[in-house]
Amino acid sequence: SGFITGGTFKSDVSEFMADGFELEENNDGTFGTTVATPKGSGTQADPYLINNKEDLLCFQAKVDEQSSDGTSQFAGVYFKLTADIDLAGINWNPIGSMSGDHGSFKGVFDGNGHTITFTISNGDSPYLSLIGVNDGTIKELLISAVIDVTELGEGIEKYYASGVAGVSTGTISAVDV
Repeated sequence: SGFITGGTFKSDVSEFMADGFELEENNDGTFGTTVATPKGSGTQADPYLINNKEDLLCFQAKVDEQSSDGTSQFAGVYFKLTADIDLAGINWNPIGSMSGDHGSFKGVFDGNGHTITFTISNGDSPYLSLIGVNDGTIKELLISAVIDVTELGEGIEKYYASGVAGVSTGTISAVDV
């Protein structure tokens, strides 16, 4: 596992790329980084598959790339967990945290009966949960979370702590925390 997650380079540095990131050659001969795309097409019949920690981090990055103007945030797009994922060693940043230009999650996340284990503490987002703001569907998921708040982050007036979603106007069904 490498350590590069962003930038533009004059040579191929793919051997140093962090998990979940890919290197693409630009038109000018330089190389730039991009977040890898999970397998699948995002439809109900062929959802994007989240097979491991790297795929989950990719999913997180893809949702957080979306703007907060409400035009996308993966509305109508399907994601499916295919294995238990343990995010040990990572201070989790919620998916769809609505911080800065990041939007909420509006797609369908099918946990497929699997477990996501994570720790979150004193984040930059007011939402301390797997998904910060859910306007979509989260289903069939088990969550094992440690939420540790000892002080408010910079610019944060209060936290919304939950294992599943800090705020939800969507649907959450068959989820155990």
